[in-house]
Amino acid sequence: YLKDRNYALNGVIDLIYEIDGKLGIIDYKNTRLEAKYKDKFKKQLHLYVLALRDQNQEYECKEISELKVYTIKSKKLIDFEIDEEYINDLKVELEQVAFNIHENNFGSCKCGDCKYCSYKSICNQEV
Repeated sequence: YLKDRNYALNGVIDLIYEIDGKLGIIDYKNTRLEAKYKDKFKKQLHLYVLALRDQNQEYECKEISELKVYTIKSKKLIDFEIDEEYINDLKVELEQVAFNIHENNFGSCKCGDCKYCSYKSICNQEV
């Protein structure tokens, strides 16, 4: 659970484990290992790190040392380095997204066909 004055996010970590007082996180994905997913995996795992550090008293004094994704269809375990700069960038991104939502600023449309777009009720594009 991540909470700030402008936003709240929640999610479920598939597995948190502890070895020698250090925590690890594993997220299971029902997919094959494909390069196009790696950035999404990295972002999700680092958001989990943020959440455990931020609001979760159970893990407050524990170091998170491992981040992994297990791709079920490929049967591969992928390690991710914990990137503190990336975590700081995520904090800024979350703040910016929350600000834009509060300001009703959703940017320009990229769907090309507003008639069937799920976001047409909030889109700023003139139809």
